[in-house]
Amino acid sequence: MQGITVFFENSKLKWIDVCDPSSSQLNDLAKTYNIPKAALDDCMDSRHLPKVERLGALYFFITRMADPLAKFYQTSIQEFTRKVAIFAGDSFVITIHRTSSPFLIEVRDDLKSATSEQAVTQDIVLAILSMSISSFDSLVDQAENEVDSFEADLFTNDTDESSLQKVHYIRRKLFGVKRLFLHHLNMMQKIDARADKSTIVLQSLKGRTDHALFYADELLEDVNELLHLQVALSSKKTNEVVRVLTVFSVFFMPLTFIVGIFGMNFRNMPELEWEYGYLLSWIVMGVVTIAIGLWFHHRGWLSLRKGAKKN
Repeated sequence: MQGITVFFENSKLKWIDVCDPSSSQLNDLAKTYNIPKAALDDCMDSRHLPKVERLGALYFFITRMADPLAKFYQTSIQEFTRKVAIFAGDSFVITIHRTSSPFLIEVRDDLKSATSEQAVTQDIVLAILSMSISSFDSLVDQAENEVDSFEADLFTNDTDESSLQKVHYIRRKLFGVKRLFLHHLNMMQKIDARADKSTIVLQSLKGRTDHALFYADELLEDVNELLHLQVALSSKKTNEVVRVLTVFSVFFMPLTFIVGIFGMNFRNMPELEWEYGYLLSWIVMGVVTIAIGLWFHHRGWLSLRKGAKKN
């Protein structure tokens, strides 16, 4: 829902949600709640990463949530996430974002179903930050499934350019998710938790974020290792092809030499007038070919099977 909406209100605080605000609405918010205009301008800049700042009596948060409508090929942070700005005072919370955010509605519904009269500012802020971290669960799970599928295809020779492109998209997204988790974790470490309940929730949220960061980092490392393995397997296949071509070229080298000798147009070549010269040349070339083949077989160079003898 666009415009200014009172999401939640009790005797202690009011939560105001602002979706795609106009300049006049931002000016009204700045005057009503004593918010610096520069901070409100930051809300409309899509480039910012998660952070927290102290603005006098206010706290200014920026968080990013996974966009469920993002396309698979959208890999930049600004493309697959949605930015939410939060201004938190003693008696109010203001959330500002450009597009509708179902995650905030979930947070509001959870607050209403809980002990809403006892909710304070930090409860809302920490709930939004918790929902921000949880919003990436499906994205990371999808990345894990794609990585498992690519790993299975890697050893069945079913990988193609589209598979590599998918893994490239996954790698870029995981790098962005890891970066976001690092910023979220740094932001949580700067939050001043002033109540025992908030302290417990904050510590739990830090643990979840740290676990999510470790998981994303581990998955990103798996992707990098699979890409290196894919390059190694491709190089191995190329080397096998080059080896086969080299073997065939070695077969024809002596034959080309023999044919070159008999193809010279010198007048006094005794073999040219010999009755059995042509037959002998075929016998010599056959013997040379068989000898080279037996020698290659003995060395294991003609076999592409696993475990072929290599010397």
